[in-house]
Amino acid sequence: MSVTTLPVWGAVCAVNRLINSRWGPFCGVFLLFLIVGLIQLRDLNGMWSTWFVGSGELEGWLWRFWWMKKMLVEAWTSSASWKYALWVSAVAGCYPETGNLFDLEVMSWPLELLFGYVLHYNIKCLLVLTLNGVCGYYLGRQWLNSRAGALACALVIAISPYSLYEISIGRIRQAIIFPLILYVFYLCALWRRPCFANMAWTGFWGAITSAFYLYYGMAAFFFTVIFIGWGVVSPAYGRINVRRLLFGILAGVLALIGTFPFVSSYVERSGRGQHLPEMMWGRDFLTLEELTSPNIETVLKQNDPLLNSLQRFRTDSLPWQYAFMPHYSRCLPWMFSALALLAWPLAFVKREQSDNSCRPGALLPWAAGMVFFYVLTLGPYIKDGFTGSYVAYDSGGIASPYIILFKYVPAFARLFSPVRMSAMMLICAGILAGACTRKIFDLLRFPAFLKGVYVALLAIISLHSLNVCGALPLPTSRIEIPDYYYQLAKEKRCCIAEIPFRTGDSLQYYQIAHEQKLLLGWSDGATPPGFPPGDIEFYTKRIFEGKPQNTFLDFMEALNVKPEDPGLFTEEDYNYVVRDSAVHYAVIHERGCYQISPENGSSHYQKILDAMEKHFGAPVAYSKEYVYGRDNQPQEFNMAVFQLI
Repeated sequence: MSVTTLPVWGAVCAVNRLINSRWGPFCGVFLLFLIVGLIQLRDLNGMWSTWFVGSGELEGWLWRFWWMKKMLVEAWTSSASWKYALWVSAVAGCYPETGNLFDLEVMSWPLELLFGYVLHYNIKCLLVLTLNGVCGYYLGRQWLNSRAGALACALVIAISPYSLYEISIGRIRQAIIFPLILYVFYLCALWRRPCFANMAWTGFWGAITSAFYLYYGMAAFFFTVIFIGWGVVSPAYGRINVRRLLFGILAGVLALIGTFPFVSSYVERSGRGQHLPEMMWGRDFLTLEELTSPNIETVLKQNDPLLNSLQRFRTDSLPWQYAFMPHYSRCLPWMFSALALLAWPLAFVKREQSDNSCRPGALLPWAAGMVFFYVLTLGPYIKDGFTGSYVAYDSGGIASPYIILFKYVPAFARLFSPVRMSAMMLICAGILAGACTRKIFDLLRFPAFLKGVYVALLAIISLHSLNVCGALPLPTSRIEIPDYYYQLAKEKRCCIAEIPFRTGDSLQYYQIAHEQKLLLGWSDGATPPGFPPGDIEFYTKRIFEGKPQNTFLDFMEALNVKPEDPGLFTEEDYNYVVRDSAVHYAVIHERGCYQISPENGSSHYQKILDAMEKHFGAPVAYSKEYVYGRDNQPQEFNMAVFQLI
């Protein structure tokens, strides 16, 4: 047996030994998916306290956690009322600029207090992967009444390229699927046994799902509509009646009340009178010709949130064959796809069963849900193959229902990443794979030992497929802050300009050390209205409000694209930025220059230095910036600091 095979086999055996004790089912399942999670995070090896799992946007999200902690501490320790502080705790993380960070309060912050800065994040990733699997198991038990079927269901959710991809690029909040699973669990329980307890839990987890991530709350809503529609047309578990309808309405009201604080900022920024237009565009989506136009880079630079997000539509829409593309890193492992599709024809094969959970009528909401959410993951237009090229005809591309929902469903207009709907698709696929597994066991009358072998082989083959497609091993990152920023922290309050502009989350992340304001930093619009004076007010003061055009700002922007001739600026505009707004330093990053010009990063960096020296003289400080590769060896980049005043 391989290194990967042995722990999975051992975990399955441990489940069998523990399954008959009081806490056996939970302990055994938790142990199994803990080991599965450790296998998926195995590339950390002994570096759990020094390296982070993931890369990509990781630094930006770590900065958001820091920012939210400062905001919450200041809200509770300032002179503001406790009611306002409680309101900030509920809604502050919901602002589009920071995202739903409810998981900061209930997961990240407590774990950080227990385990420290780096270790807590890695433990959080492991805990998320484990809980996704455990909750998937109990959902399978709820619907299928079969341990083996429930394990198959849980494996589909736990061994998921979607969750792994989100963790790999630092967006762990999208990998937190278990609240959505628990909502579906109690929705099923409420349908089978309408009562106050199931109603309360359904409403509670509906609200918590939206609190963790608004778009999973939206997925829960769509699935609820499908589920209710199934209840109207299918008698598999009894049709909809007055009792079910009453408790369902109460659960929906409870979910909406609990959700409102976490979505209120998406509706309106209270106190400012600034509505978010992204709630509902009310206009047609771009045609495929416009979306793929050669002039798209020019279009992307327009001051329009929809147009600025076109790149996300293109990269986060999946090709239609992805469920059966073994070498595609964001696919569904082919074993899971095969089991999910096989469940439907097997459902028509008769055999004596203790219940009807695997019959066509009972599988209808899951099959419909899988198809619906699969279509949404494809994005606005159908793409084809590994290259992700659009399927185009003379009359245009093949549009999907995504375009209609984007135009007419409130809040869906902010879903620039269609792949997010994979979470609900995985849950539906899991139930179908579990139903297929149970049906196979029923038809072939597998003994208990062979059931264990089947589940172990399913896990091993699926983990192997993740290695084949490149979803595993997950990347790891070692993040170091340059020494200069610790010196900058000792300076009096000022604002700094990081150049080149917008070249990575790391520049925002460095604010954790220096705590100075950043020119055009992300925190500008992230503070709730009425926030008390203090540190946060310093970070969020909008220095260019009412004066959008500024030649000095244009000069610094031009250093990104034409450093050899960035143009001139007026003394008035220079004074407005530097003197009136206290932008005292500009930090030039060679690392950022390589992101703009991979072939000529060093030359680009030198041209920026030359342009800055003409106006501000020689740099006042030099420093080094280190980026670590997978071999644990740092790559060194130069930094230069100019004093602007």
